[in-house]
Amino acid sequence: MICRWEDVSALAAQLDAEAKGRPVDTDWTRAQVQRLMAVYPEMTNTLGAIAARLATKAA
Repeated sequence: MICRWEDVSALAAQLDAEAKGRPVDTDWTRAQVQRLMAVYPEMTNTLGAIAARLATKAA
């Protein structure tokens, strides 16, 4: 799998901010995860876990 860093860098920044306790845009992050799963199906296992966690936060 070849992955462009531009595709994941913004998501990585959001996840890093969340890990540091900073506020994040959960809706944008969840949408980005869904988009990346469509573009990079090889990442579905990892991104799916993130999407599931974000879904519980939104509920």
